[in-house]
Amino acid sequence: MIQEEAPGTYILPYENISDLNEEEKDLIGYIDRLVMSGDVIDRGKEFAKVKAKANRAQARFAPFTDSRDFYYVNDMELDCSSENDMEVNLHPVLCGLPDKLQKHLQGNMEEVQTVSQDGHRNHIFMEPSVCNSYNAMKKMDKLIGTQVPRFIEQPLSFIPEGVSFDKDLFAKRVKGLKIHKSSAVPYIRVEKSEEEPGWFDVSAEILLRENSMEEDSEEYDTAEDEQNQENLSALNQSELSQYEIVITTYETLARDQIELGKVKWQMMICDETQKIKNYRTWLACAVKGMNAKHRIAMTGTPVENRLSELWSITDFVQP
Repeated sequence: MIQEEAPGTYILPYENISDLNEEEKDLIGYIDRLVMSGDVIDRGKEFAKVKAKANRAQARFAPFTDSRDFYYVNDMELDCSSENDMEVNLHPVLCGLPDKLQKHLQGNMEEVQTVSQDGHRNHIFMEPSVCNSYNAMKKMDKLIGTQVPRFIEQPLSFIPEGVSFDKDLFAKRVKGLKIHKSSAVPYIRVEKSEEEPGWFDVSAEILLRENSMEEDSEEYDTAEDEQNQENLSALNQSELSQYEIVITTYETLARDQIELGKVKWQMMICDETQKIKNYRTWLACAVKGMNAKHRIAMTGTPVENRLSELWSITDFVQP
């Protein structure tokens, strides 16, 4: 039976049509299997599902629904934005709703809600879990100040418990913010002493670095590579003497003891001096062989097993 909907437009049973695409078959099959509930809310949800499938299949609806739309929401995403490096805003996004309608939503949502927009009525049906997650995120204040770098490091720790969303997509959006992270690290300033020639003054300060996380990582990798390629043995006595302070390890000192031994050090300070507790080792001999005017030994365990260990450390300080 063919029914004329409008001049030149006809409606006929779909059984008479064989050339249907996958979206159209899915829509028709869903309607065939659909059993409408007696509950008004459940019926609204089912009709919203039909409407969504119909939009994907580019199907037309009877004129009765021209002045209203139905939406079924069963999923939510989280978006984030930032106008500067000190503020981050989190935005819940209801999947399946047009952007224009999303911006029109105000305050808390209910599982069933009607929103009027430009004379058009939009009926929204939400799953309870999605509704609760949306309302929980809407209550959140924007992140400011010290919260921002902690959010960049661990974004999920700021999301209220029980909120359901696509975590992988959210992580990509957080990474896309490209917020520059300011890091404060201790900085020891060392300058020549004006009052005591040959000595130096030390003061503690804070060094503030304003770099993005990616830039910090690249700079560290480059510096580490350059340091690994550098060999202290390649430095001669004049090059070592130009530095006010030289910091090294026991192992490096033993390896490059010839070059380091040529320098006349104003002072030699050894931390964890129990490393040379055995005076017979090549390490202890290398440390004690340095040409230093003053020597300081720092250790929390001067004696571990026998008294000769204390003697070895004292022998370094006052041979």
